Amino acid sequence: MAYVSPYGDHWKRGRKRHLMSAELNPYFDHVIRLTKELASGGRPGVLSTTAPDGASRVRWMGTLSISEFPHLYALTSESSRKIVEIRHDARVTWMFTSDAPATVVNIFGRAKIITKQTEVYRIWQLIENKGLAFFMNLENTDETIAVIDTLITAIECVVPRYGFSYSVKEFEISALSGEQDVPA
Repeated sequence: MAYVSPYGDHWKRGRKRHLMSAELNPYFDHVIRLTKELASGGRPGVLSTTAPDGASRVRWMGTLSISEFPHLYALTSESSRKIVEIRHDARVTWMFTSDAPATVVNIFGRAKIITKQTEVYRIWQLIENKGLAFFMNLENTDETIAVIDTLITAIECVVPRYGFSYSVKEFEISALSGEQDVPA
């Protein structure tokens, strides 16, 4: 039996096709919608940072919100190691998977740390699943909450089973959000 891709005849096993806008690729809107769904806070994501010694650090993060796309917010302890790492190198990568995990969404961006309590409180209200804030269950009741604010600069959606890979570039995200100038 011949291989039939659910993504249409033009997607062949092992072949990547990267198109630049929604007008050229019918999967653009789907990737953005899937990203928002997987990173909405209903499931944990994996955050990767770079330590000052150059080593990669990876950890699960559960208190998330992407309701103000292209910003992905995460709650953490202000004294956590990831805060030091982000202040050293703001480039971060997030990974989210579907239940199967047949689909992988990688989010690339630049993070900044928010500690101003009025802004932390505003973002706190956006987080739906605060029960995953394990750092708040520590015996240290003096723990201060900080927010990791990732400005999304690129998205990669991969479905390995079908050889599907699609990337949303920085200027496309900028055009959607109006946050940055779009290159000519």
